[in-house]
Amino acid sequence: MHASNSFLKTVVERVRSYLDEPSSKYSDDFVVRHCIIPEMVNVLSRLSLNFDNPIVIRHAISLTTDTEYYQLPPNVGELFRLVELDENNRVTRDYLPFSEFHPDGPNWQLQGSQLAVRPLPESTKTLYAFYIPNGDFLPHFATDGAMASDGKSLTLSASPSMGALDTRPGAYAGATLRILKQGSNTMVQERIIDTHTAYNTGPGLVATRTAFDAPYAGALASVNYEIVPQGFQSLMQCISAAAAINLAVMKDVTNKKMQFLQIEYRKALKTIGDNLSTMQMRKPK
Repeated sequence: MHASNSFLKTVVERVRSYLDEPSSKYSDDFVVRHCIIPEMVNVLSRLSLNFDNPIVIRHAISLTTDTEYYQLPPNVGELFRLVELDENNRVTRDYLPFSEFHPDGPNWQLQGSQLAVRPLPESTKTLYAFYIPNGDFLPHFATDGAMASDGKSLTLSASPSMGALDTRPGAYAGATLRILKQGSNTMVQERIIDTHTAYNTGPGLVATRTAFDAPYAGALASVNYEIVPQGFQSLMQCISAAAAINLAVMKDVTNKKMQFLQIEYRKALKTIGDNLSTMQMRKPK
């Protein structure tokens, strides 16, 4: 693993090692943007078919009288419930989707990145959509984040050192925020991002479900952080092999080398797939 314990830097190093690729031709940022990011989405999509620990995001939707369409977050992979909740988060009403040919209409349905409600709402109310994120976000590494005093709200860097900044509102919900080494503090901590607000004039703010532990539990400036999927070693290895295959296509490597990379990719995908598909063994398959 990279000396910084960074997910992204580790993957970049492994991609270069696989292909004996110096940084003079392809920069780290190029490798992240054009090799790692697309393959990360591919790997997470394959894992989502059988993982046992999906992250579920609860997204509030404010219905308006006689308004049919409502914008959803950009990373909705599976929307499986639309409900009303009371102050204790108990479900008081569950809205089921019907056929388009139902006499009263479909009740609700997905149309691209929007939620369509028909018949039209007769009053204002707040519904909650439960969905599983699809992992389609832009990861990045930065050294100038700013942690708020609550220990869980981080203002993102405007210009990350590596990767890309996703300014779509809600894009980072369900991703993992990793706080890396801070000076003499060598502890690495991870938390799941629950909300992501993208400002019109800035990079935005992410908030985790639970606060970080000391020494990262209060207001901090110049925070070393990254936003990535979960920090499993086997997941790093799988994305590294997949990204190396992507870069190998650009370099037109030999068939023998490509076959080796394919074997490494399948081996790593099997390992992380096995790990994630047997986590909730209180209810075994």
